Amino acid sequence: ITDPGDVLKAVLALDEEHRQVLRALVLLGDEPGVQADDVGRVARAWGELKGYKQVETYVGHLCDIGLAIAGDILPNGYIYRSGIVPHAIIRRLPPLLEQVIPATTDLSSDQSAGELRFGDPYELARAAGQIILLLEQSPSPLRPPMPRPRLEKFYQGLEGWDYDPDELLQAKESGKLSAYPAPTLTIPPPRYSLPDETIRRLAPVAGGEARLEFIFSLLVAAGVFQPGSPVTVWPEVKTRFLSQDELAQRAILARAYFQMPNWSELWEILRGQPATPLRLKRALDRLYLKPERLRTDLVRFRQLVLRALASLPDGRWVTLEDLFHLMRIVWPRFDQTVWQTYRYAQDTGSWFLTLAGSDKPLDPADERHWQLAQGNFIRTVISGPLHWLGLADLSFSDGKLAAFRLHGLADLYWDRVETPPAPRHVAAPIQTTPPEEAVRTEHHTIRVRPSAIPAQAHSLLDKIARLETAAADLFVYRLDPQATHEAFEAGVALSEILDDWGKWMPIPMPEAIRAQLTEWWQAYGRVRIYEDLTVIEFGDDYALAEMKAVTSLAEHLIAEISPRLVIVPRQAVASLVAELEAAGYTPKQTDEV
Repeated sequence: ITDPGDVLKAVLALDEEHRQVLRALVLLGDEPGVQADDVGRVARAWGELKGYKQVETYVGHLCDIGLAIAGDILPNGYIYRSGIVPHAIIRRLPPLLEQVIPATTDLSSDQSAGELRFGDPYELARAAGQIILLLEQSPSPLRPPMPRPRLEKFYQGLEGWDYDPDELLQAKESGKLSAYPAPTLTIPPPRYSLPDETIRRLAPVAGGEARLEFIFSLLVAAGVFQPGSPVTVWPEVKTRFLSQDELAQRAILARAYFQMPNWSELWEILRGQPATPLRLKRALDRLYLKPERLRTDLVRFRQLVLRALASLPDGRWVTLEDLFHLMRIVWPRFDQTVWQTYRYAQDTGSWFLTLAGSDKPLDPADERHWQLAQGNFIRTVISGPLHWLGLADLSFSDGKLAAFRLHGLADLYWDRVETPPAPRHVAAPIQTTPPEEAVRTEHHTIRVRPSAIPAQAHSLLDKIARLETAAADLFVYRLDPQATHEAFEAGVALSEILDDWGKWMPIPMPEAIRAQLTEWWQAYGRVRIYEDLTVIEFGDDYALAEMKAVTSLAEHLIAEISPRLVIVPRQAVASLVAELEAAGYTPKQTDEV
């Protein structure tokens, strides 16, 4: 069924009502709390289902022909998860919303007269590469976490959560913390990960504070930065990332964004105070709710939006109004009860959004409330991450997002290709900085404009030099024997370095640098010094062959001096002795200096 021709044939054979249910299953995804009623509600967005009374009947038919797999019932029989359309099938489907949401290749005259912003698929990858090198050169601590309140000792519901100090103090003084029912507390948006000094230094490179936080969170999620403080680069991951071209780097970062829990669109909305009159609240007595559970729920909402966007046709303009008309049905509430998987807390859930000054959840029937919550969330997904990643072009009217056009999102989200190409209207970056200004050398010193050379050039310099100075507009490298030796040890040959220089650097390699690299290459491996070694001496000329046959000695050999004398690492002695004894030998171990 994953054959594209078979999938298309099966879809074309469906009647309209079964297609409605198929669309609903794709949009709702594989969330564990999706019920048959949810599928029916979304499927009826395109018309009544008149063929069968139960939506499960339609789902069963889709399972029978292989376009879906059956859902399940939880052990208590409470939640029925409806059918699921696997990604392996979705990636073969045509854009399911192409015929049901209007899309056009050209904007209307009113829209085209507004402001257009075209996504750049190269820009964010270039900024990410520079931030990696800048933080590697000048490691930064993370911003300290919010101090823990003393009240945490007495109220378990405070453990691990950020809080509003004034609100918490007021609740304590008024006795609400011990009252029944338990009060709701505000969850403030987390502060930026990096301290203010680092933000001032790196924000110009990233394109602003919000983009810096997003890029840093992406690099943590992608494994380029290791967890913890100070910020530490993972060398192997960094080298592999920077060795990719910018479109491949963009694809890596986009896939990290789809799933990353350490950043959320909601935080950016709440940071927009006082313009955004929203507050995120949680019930103090719902002890099962932990911060990581909230982050998971927010990722689920992001996935809900991305599934809908990835079901739209590529390269076509879609108005936000047309998208919202459908999303009002798909996503009716912005709280933990959207797909409830437990019996309790069904009225408000453990967390929910509310208006400033109120403890009541937003009203799902109120259009203004939906626009403030879900509407702003969807706008942020499109005009924030997707635009920054070059996956969305934007059209504004009176300063507000009015329409968008996607490029490559479906290919990335449904894993149709490893690296989608840049849109046709976006040319590959052209070197606008003169070569002699992009790179300058003086003996063994290499000065570069970081944004004027590709990531592969930085990766090459990282193999042969040390980054001595790193600023937003100037990197200073110095040729380094240790870095070059490590590159040689990793299997990089001199010829490869010379070829990469000619391929990625805008100027020919200076003779002084070529001569020094050649000298190091000629000297490489002529003398090797080993430490912590052990000598094994055999009693006759045949024992070595026997030992290789019954132990792992061959895997540890550094040198065979003679048929009776070999050298192995000291760390291998214990395992070899155990293997020999298991094979019936009685080795004599002598510790001598």
